[in-house]
Amino acid sequence: MSDLNRNTILEAEFNYVAQMVFQNQEDRANATTFYLTAFGSFIVAIVSASREGLDGDYINLAFGGLFVVVGLIGVRTLMQLVLLRKAWFDSVKAMNRIKRYYLERNGDLEAAFRWTDGNLPSGFKPMSVSFLMALQTAVLSSAAFGVAGVFFLRHVNGDFAGSGAWLGTVLLAVAALIIQLACYMWSLSGIEQETGEVKQPAADGASKAP
Repeated sequence: MSDLNRNTILEAEFNYVAQMVFQNQEDRANATTFYLTAFGSFIVAIVSASREGLDGDYINLAFGGLFVVVGLIGVRTLMQLVLLRKAWFDSVKAMNRIKRYYLERNGDLEAAFRWTDGNLPSGFKPMSVSFLMALQTAVLSSAAFGVAGVFFLRHVNGDFAGSGAWLGTVLLAVAALIIQLACYMWSLSGIEQETGEVKQPAADGASKAP
C-alpha cells in the first residue's frame, strides 16, 4: 500500500473518531437536558394539583410513586453519563493509537500533541463539565427520592409534620446522593490507565506449555 493511501485511510479514521468525540459531548448535554425537563414537568404537575385542591391518599400515593420513577430515571441518566464518559475515553485512545503510529515514524511530532497515552485526563475529574452534569443529575434524582418519601409519609400518616419526618426525608435524599456519586466515582476511576490493547495470538509453531 502506498504512503498516500495509508495516510488517506488514517486521516479518514482520525476524522471519524473526532466526530464520535463531538457526538459524545452532544449526547451528554441532551441526556442531562432531558432529565431536567422531566423533573421540571413533575414539579409543574404538583403545583397544578395543589392549585386545583386535589388531595387525598391516592394523590399522595400516586405522586410518591411517580417521584420514585423520576429518581430511577435520574439513576439511569447518571449511568448513561458514565457510559458516555467511557466512550469519550475510548475515542481519545483510538485517536492516540493513530498518533502513536505517526510518532513511531516521526518522533519530532511529539511536541505537537497535547494528549498521549501517558498523560490522559483522569476519568473522574471533579472540576470538569462531565462531572458537573453528573452532579446536577444526581442532586435532582436524590431530591426526587426525598420528595417521594414526603408523599409516602403523607399517605401513611395523613399529614407531614414534625422534625423527625423532615430529618428522615433529608437523610434519604443525602444517602441517595452519596451512593450515586460514589458509584459514579468508582465506575470512572482508573479508566484513563486502561490501554485496551488486544493481545496477539501466539504464532504458529510456537512452543506451548504442557
